[in-house]
Amino acid sequence: MLGDVDTPHNVEHCIETKGPPVFPKARHLNPEKLQFLKQEFWTLMEQGIIRQSESAFASPIHFVKKPNGDSRICRDFRKLKAVTIPDRYPLPHIQDFSHNLVDKIVFSKIDLVKAYHQIPIKTSDIPKTAVITPIGLFEYTKMTFRLRNTAQSFQRFIEQVSRGLDCFAYLDDILVASEDLAKHKVDLEKVFQRLKDYNLKINRDKYVFGQEKIQFLDFQMSPGGVSPLPDRVNALKEYPLPKSVEELRRFLAMINFYHRFLKNATGTQACLHDLVKGKIKRDKTPIIWTDETKEAFQACKELLKNAAMLAYPKHNIPLSLVTDASETVIGAVLQQHIEGGFGCRVAISSKSGSGLELKQLSLPSSKRLLYCDISTGKVRPYVPETFRRRVSEMLHGLSHPGVKAMANMIKQRFVWKSVNKDVQEWCKFCIACQKSKIHRYNKSPLGLFKLPNARFNHVHIEVVGPLPSSKGYTFVLTCIDKFSRWPEVFPMCNQLAETVAQTLYADWILRFGVPEIITSDKGSNFESNLFQALTKFLGASKTSFHPAANGIVERIHRQLKAAIKVLRQLQFVRGFAYRSAGDARLYQGRY
Repeated sequence: MLGDVDTPHNVEHCIETKGPPVFPKARHLNPEKLQFLKQEFWTLMEQGIIRQSESAFASPIHFVKKPNGDSRICRDFRKLKAVTIPDRYPLPHIQDFSHNLVDKIVFSKIDLVKAYHQIPIKTSDIPKTAVITPIGLFEYTKMTFRLRNTAQSFQRFIEQVSRGLDCFAYLDDILVASEDLAKHKVDLEKVFQRLKDYNLKINRDKYVFGQEKIQFLDFQMSPGGVSPLPDRVNALKEYPLPKSVEELRRFLAMINFYHRFLKNATGTQACLHDLVKGKIKRDKTPIIWTDETKEAFQACKELLKNAAMLAYPKHNIPLSLVTDASETVIGAVLQQHIEGGFGCRVAISSKSGSGLELKQLSLPSSKRLLYCDISTGKVRPYVPETFRRRVSEMLHGLSHPGVKAMANMIKQRFVWKSVNKDVQEWCKFCIACQKSKIHRYNKSPLGLFKLPNARFNHVHIEVVGPLPSSKGYTFVLTCIDKFSRWPEVFPMCNQLAETVAQTLYADWILRFGVPEIITSDKGSNFESNLFQALTKFLGASKTSFHPAANGIVERIHRQLKAAIKVLRQLQFVRGFAYRSAGDARLYQGRY
């Protein structure tokens, strides 16, 4: 079974979250879907991919129809993904591998099946994957789709698998390219053996072997270079005129996927981008087409039809960059010259002027030209990099303004790309400002305690008093469980360290067990040698903070001081109150 296979690697999928657990209600299913769910989940349990759970986390499931009419089960991890810290591991691009495709004439493509299940989820993070269904709560022991950062975790894994092989791996797609058939056979055998070592299986419906042209990651790879897929080009040629802003955005996104193959794409699409500029994401507003915008729409499709094939860059051959610019658009072509002086296009780029309207102005009594921005109605010269520091120092020396005022002063008179960043950096090193201005100290941002993974693992404690005497009691010890928010209050005759330690041990620890962490303020009774010895004997970690950091118990003190005479009734009412961090009542969180 898949779950019983030992994985010969050290890659784990981690789910680092912030905040309390997320959990919705289970979604109801009709009898047909319920039966399908049972069969699917029992199969996954037999394979060791899921198991029954007691997690505080939960995510719902929903059914999605396939093109053939069948249904498949999807996990709705949107709430979990919202509190998951992102993984910044980079995903590769086909351009990262293009220099290795020079002189390659034979191509093969391999698609892996259920490869995500080869990566185990970190043991402490397994409860976070729990899904709630009408038949129970289940959690994943193996990585599954729709979790955040799965692509990054799998890329780590597949790069470990393909290390040292002549191939390019992007997630579960692998490209193998060779100079001839004999070498290609050897390369494939090495790849197959490595996949076997890692217990990875090939999708029989999607593999392609030994071709001169191959489709990979929505591109066509051939000995001559890389180009857009013919099927995609033909589909976009038949694309109807968009009726709304949303449809036009969709068309521009599909066209710009092949932006680097298109000559002057930015200039051709300029008036179309004006139609969607400033609109909301899914705007259904109808588009009023003019002759100009219709011509631009057709020109975009013709541009894709005539898209260039980009050659693979060869080693040790000179490159040349050909540039051109208008008042609003900048374009460039990177070429590599081979025998006969013929230039092969390696890359194409075009970019708008970011709203600036550049114009050449001739300087009086000089043959030199100066680029200026006239988009605001006021001429603002473009400052070359070598003069920027000098311009900034001259303006800053007038009255030594702050960073924001200084940046605004420059923007009113000049223009360059990184004004804010440069001004902030230069103002830091102004000696006159450092000597004469008052610098406010930065406050540390508020942080969160690490969320415990079980009840009564983390307890917050505090002493309240002196209060009006009742049967000789003038103080109370307040204890609250961090996980369930369950509160307890215990009366004490005094607040000596011996009394506090005895009350905590007898009334809380003997009932709920030894917590891993005890959080308090820096009161002398909590900082005493006796209390420190108690926590050391119990094996608990003691942390002391300013009272403001122990707010979980400070909030209940307002109620205690106002209703101390009806303590039992107060606790009964609080037990039926809802937690602010979830839907469970306090007494339910306790058990």
